[in-house]
Amino acid sequence: MKKILAMILVLFVLSISPAYSQDTAGTTDSAIVKEPTPGQVSPNQLKENMQEKRQEVRKNMQEKKENVRENMQEKRERVRSLVESKIKDTPAYERNKLLRVSETVEGTDAFVEKLSKEDVEKFSKLSRSEQISIIRENRPELLQKIKVMKITDEEFKSREISREKIRESVMNYKEARKDAKEVRDGLKETRDAVKNAQTDEEKIATAKDYLTKMVDAEIAELTSLKERVQNNQDITSEESANSITRIDNAITALNELKTKISSATTLQELRDISKDIKKHAMIRHIHKTRAVAANICNGVLKRSEHIEKKAEAALAKAEERGSDTTTLNSQIGELSTLLETAKTQCADAKTAFESAKNAEDVEAKKTAVKSFIEATKKAAETVREAHKKLVEIRSTAKSLNLDVDAEKVEEIAETEGGENA
Repeated sequence: MKKILAMILVLFVLSISPAYSQDTAGTTDSAIVKEPTPGQVSPNQLKENMQEKRQEVRKNMQEKKENVRENMQEKRERVRSLVESKIKDTPAYERNKLLRVSETVEGTDAFVEKLSKEDVEKFSKLSRSEQISIIRENRPELLQKIKVMKITDEEFKSREISREKIRESVMNYKEARKDAKEVRDGLKETRDAVKNAQTDEEKIATAKDYLTKMVDAEIAELTSLKERVQNNQDITSEESANSITRIDNAITALNELKTKISSATTLQELRDISKDIKKHAMIRHIHKTRAVAANICNGVLKRSEHIEKKAEAALAKAEERGSDTTTLNSQIGELSTLLETAKTQCADAKTAFESAKNAEDVEAKKTAVKSFIEATKKAAETVREAHKKLVEIRSTAKSLNLDVDAEKVEEIAETEGGENA
């Protein structure tokens, strides 16, 4: 019975299948193939319109790029013509540097055109960042403060000190630092004694002992600092003499305070003496930081600026050979920016130094000393970053078979005064 029912079901399905297929096919065709209504765009036409618009946009963008490239090339050639007519005897790397700046800064051609031959020569010897800054600010008068100098010492020392003197100074400085450390190491025990004193007599006695050791520690520190300042090649003779006078005055005043400590009879007197000791301690902070700032800003920074110029010379050689100079050019640009930032920070440090040195009010002096230390730290950090970039530049130049340090740069442009800090 089940078999009979199954056969009947199969026959029924087969009997209705063709009709179902036919109906379905008709329905599907009518859904897919639809004639667009009047005013309606077909999908194929819409696709073609989109492609035409894309092609038109691409064409416009390409035309704009070509116009920009032609305009840039035209300005570059204009700058080249101006530079060649005014300073054709200037080294090629300095002329090329101006051409690269013209690609970065709008109006370079107009700026160079109004400069005299002498000013163009000065301008060409500045770093990229200095040139860009002067053009953007449109301040050709700044060139009046620039002087071109022959390079006689690639160490860029502010003064000449013999090797023997430096060696002796280093030994004396180390000895003085050792003495200062020994005195300061003994201060903790004395400080604890002051805290534990019970009677006024005990407090006065222990405080006298503590303050005397504080004075000895400061004198030892100032003595070591004096040795460092006397033989610092990055500090001018005039500034060195001025700093040493201030340090000697502080040592004299501290020795006088020792006499006052000995004769003091009250805790209030000792508290006042303690404030005076701290005031003289600021002298140490000021001139110690100044020695560091001079090493960074008058020593390391100037030498780094000189290597930047050597890198420009190496870049010019690589361009003449037809080498790919994209990376080297970019690295030199980054170095130039870092060094210009460091110069600004060094100028800030110098201003803070003058304020700290000359402030009479104790609180104002503290604020100025803090600003001076912070500005010096910032300059040091930027110079460290510049040094890393110099390492990259040397490596890139080496890959192009060039030695940056072997390049010769005979002249530099320097602001009158000659110091970064």
